[in-house]
Amino acid sequence: MPVPLSSAYANLSNEELLKRLKAVNFTNVGPINDATRSVYLKKLEKLEGEANPGSPESSFIRRSEPSPSRAKPSRRSVGTPKPAVSKSPARRRTINPVPNTTSVPSPSERILRGPTTNVDALDSGPATIASRWTRPKAAEFSDNEEEITGFRRRRILHEPIRITAKKSPYATLLPAFRKYVTLHWNKILFYFVAVVIVVIFIFARRPGPVDSFPVCTIESDPDCIPSDELPDAVKNFQTVKALLEKRALLHDWPQCGNELEAAVASVSRGLTFNEIVKQRYGLLDAEFFVKIRYVSALVKVNPHWGMTLFTRDGSHTDNLGLAEGLEATGSFLPISCLLSFALSALIPRILLLFCAASIVYAGFYGYRYYVAQKQKRDREVYEFIEKALMVLSARKSENPHDPALPVHVVRDKLIKAAMRNDKATMTVWSKVMDFVETQDSRVAVSLRRIGGYDVKVWSFRGSVDSHNNAEIPKHPQDEPMDTSDHREIQADNARLWQGHAFDNNGLKSSPTPCLKIRNMFDPEVETGDDWPLQIHESLLEKCDGIPIVHIAVDKESREGTVYMKCADEEAAGRAYKILHGHWFDGNLVTVKYLMVDRYHQRFPQAQDMRDAIKR
Repeated sequence: MPVPLSSAYANLSNEELLKRLKAVNFTNVGPINDATRSVYLKKLEKLEGEANPGSPESSFIRRSEPSPSRAKPSRRSVGTPKPAVSKSPARRRTINPVPNTTSVPSPSERILRGPTTNVDALDSGPATIASRWTRPKAAEFSDNEEEITGFRRRRILHEPIRITAKKSPYATLLPAFRKYVTLHWNKILFYFVAVVIVVIFIFARRPGPVDSFPVCTIESDPDCIPSDELPDAVKNFQTVKALLEKRALLHDWPQCGNELEAAVASVSRGLTFNEIVKQRYGLLDAEFFVKIRYVSALVKVNPHWGMTLFTRDGSHTDNLGLAEGLEATGSFLPISCLLSFALSALIPRILLLFCAASIVYAGFYGYRYYVAQKQKRDREVYEFIEKALMVLSARKSENPHDPALPVHVVRDKLIKAAMRNDKATMTVWSKVMDFVETQDSRVAVSLRRIGGYDVKVWSFRGSVDSHNNAEIPKHPQDEPMDTSDHREIQADNARLWQGHAFDNNGLKSSPTPCLKIRNMFDPEVETGDDWPLQIHESLLEKCDGIPIVHIAVDKESREGTVYMKCADEEAAGRAYKILHGHWFDGNLVTVKYLMVDRYHQRFPQAQDMRDAIKR
C-alpha cells in the first residue's frame, strides 16, 4: 500500500523540490517530471525527517515505516554484520558493524536473491550463509542510502537514465547541401538543362531513309520478291553482306588477312554472283541464283544498307539485268587490326626514340668520363711538377754552388722502377718535362756533359725558403715496391709558396685595407670540395702575423681571384709586399688594391668584421 504524502510536500513545485533535495545533500537528482515527482517527494520526506526528528513530518515518516520485527535485511548480504546507524548533526550517518549471526533471509528475498536453503544450514555459521546469499557485485546498489537503511522498498527509479543519441554523419551534410542549393540554384538549373539537352541530342532518333521491301504484285516482274520469300531474302542479305564486308576489308587493308586472301581481294573489291553462290551455298545451282537475285532486289531499293550492284566493267548500276555482282560500300576495321596497325606504327618510333636517348646518354656520360680523365691526368702532371720542384729545391739547399740535377735522376726519384714501364705513367712524365722546360720560369734547363754524354739538367732558380721543410722523396730502393697500382704517383696535395719572381717594394703607404689577389688557383684543374679551404689556409700561412679580417675565394673566377680585407691600411701594405710577385703552385701571384666601398658592395658582411681570423 503506498504511503500518503504530507500536504507540505505535495504542494511543492519542481524547482522548490530540487532546491530542498540539494539542501539535504542529495545531489544525485535526475529530471523531475510527473513520473519521478512522487519518488523524489518521498525521498525528501525521509531525508528531512532523519535530519529533524522532532518535526511533525518525521513522526509521520516513523509511523509509516514498517516495524523493526518485519524489517528486511540488507541487500548486500545475508548473515553478515548489519551496520548500525548513529545520527549526528555533523555527519548524518555513521556505519558501525554489529555482529548478527542468526539473520535468515525471508521467502521474498530467497526469490529475489538466489536459491533457498533449509534451516539446518544456518548452523554452519555466518560465513557459510554469507557465501550462499551474497548478491553479485553487478547487482549491488551504488547509493549509500540504500546500503544503510536496507531493502525497505523497491525503487523503480534509482538513478535517472541519460540516453545520448549517436550523431549521424549526414546531420551536417544535409544543411550544407540545402545552403549550397539556395545560393547556387541558377547554376544548378543551367547545368541540369544543358545535360538534358545533350542527352536528348545523343539518344533521340534521327529521321533517316525508310527501308523498302519490293513485294511482287505481278508474278512476271523480275525486280520484286514474292511475299513468302521475303523473310528468307532478308536473312540471305545479312549473310551476303558479311561476305562482302570481309572482301572489302581485305581489299582496303591487306594486312588484316593472309597473303592468299589479300592477293585475291586485290583483284576486285566486290564479289560476282557466281562467287557469292559458291561461297554461300557451295553449289552453282539455279535455285541459289534466284535467292541471290532476291538479295539484289533488296540492295537496289535500299542503297542505304551499305551494298551496291556493279556491272562487268566494274561500274555501279541499278539495273538488275546488267548487274554482275555485289559490292560493299564500306568496311569495318576490327579492333585486332586496329591494334596491330597502331603497334606496327608505334614500335619503330619507340625504338628510334630509345636509340636517340641512348646516344644522348652515352654522349653525355662519355663526355663526363673524358673530362674526369683529363682532370685526373692534369692533376697527376701538376703533382709530378710540384714533386720535381721539391727535389730541385732540396738539391739547391744542399749544394747552392751546383744546384743542377740530371733529368733522369729527378725521374728516378719520383717514379718507382716498376712504374717506369707503364705507358700511362711515362706519358704523364713527358707532359711534366714539357711543362717544366717551356712554362716554368723557376727551372733553368741546360746541357751538361757527364760521362762522355750530353745530359739535360735542371736547376732551381727560385727561393728555397718554402722548400726547406718539405719532405724529400725517397729513392725507390729505400722503400718496398708496390705493384698494386702502377699508376701511383708519389706526391702530396700540399699547396706551396715557391719564392719571389721579382723584387717588390710596393707603395710607401697603402690607400685601402682591401686587396684583390689573382692567379691563386686554376678553376679548370681544381677538384674536390676542400680546395677553397686550402687556398684560405695558404694565405693565412703566408701572411702570418698580419691581422686579416675577411677572405673570400671566387670559385667561378677564371683568373683565380681571391679577395682579402686586412684590419687596417698598414696591414694591407705588408700583405701586398709579401704576396705580390710571388710564385704559388706554379702561378705568378699579382695583387692590387680595391676601394673599400666597392669591396663592401661585393661583400656586405665584411663591414662589421673587426677581429682577425685565427689559423
